[in-house]
Amino acid sequence: MLEKWSSIVLDSIFDIIIVVDEKLNIADVNNAVREIGYSKEELIGQSVLDLIVDGAGFRKSLGELILEAKKGTRSLRRFEAIRKDSGRIFVDVAAREIETTDNVDYLITLHDVTERALARKELEEQKTKIELVLKETESLRKEADENRIHLQIANRQLEDRQQATEEELKREQMYRLTAQRTDFQRNFAIIMSSLVAFALILPYSSALFAVSEKLIDTTGNLSLLLIQTLGIIAGALFQQGRKDGNGGQ
Repeated sequence: MLEKWSSIVLDSIFDIIIVVDEKLNIADVNNAVREIGYSKEELIGQSVLDLIVDGAGFRKSLGELILEAKKGTRSLRRFEAIRKDSGRIFVDVAAREIETTDNVDYLITLHDVTERALARKELEEQKTKIELVLKETESLRKEADENRIHLQIANRQLEDRQQATEEELKREQMYRLTAQRTDFQRNFAIIMSSLVAFALILPYSSALFAVSEKLIDTTGNLSLLLIQTLGIIAGALFQQGRKDGNGGQ
């Protein structure tokens, strides 16, 4: 009677409960295995490792869980279990040792946490995406700051070039004006020197050529008048040059 009630209780539990022997072969299982497509009959005698994706990891963790259960500590390990249709679910695994009259068996509980695991996996994926977006945003911000700095430097360099160009143009203009004024002064000096020389030599030309005395006197007066006129022009030009020089300063 007690065994019958135990069986009813086990079959009413939603978690998959499996009893395995020392070789991890399934000795008994409750009806919850139907949720993953199996029947009790087809699982009895098979290795429990056939239901787990990572068999080696499951075997190792099973030993750890049993040792912890003996110490009174209840802990869980998460694994992927294989459905009959080859689909997979996530299960939290608990295990403990049970003693029977003949040998030592182990009681394994598989709790379906697929929805929770998938939700957590999706959350982690979303977190990874957000972190990636934040990283890309930070990278774009840094790039924008660097571009802004480069633009400021380029604008500053352009302003310096424009200022240097304007100063160079001013210097070139001043040089041209100075050169023109110098050329004019030089040409004027040559012409004036020539006229003065002509005016000074003309009175003495009578020694070489037969020229009337009246013409010589008239030429002498014209020479003096020419020299005076040239002096006045030279003084005016000199004064104008000083004014231009003071204005340029």
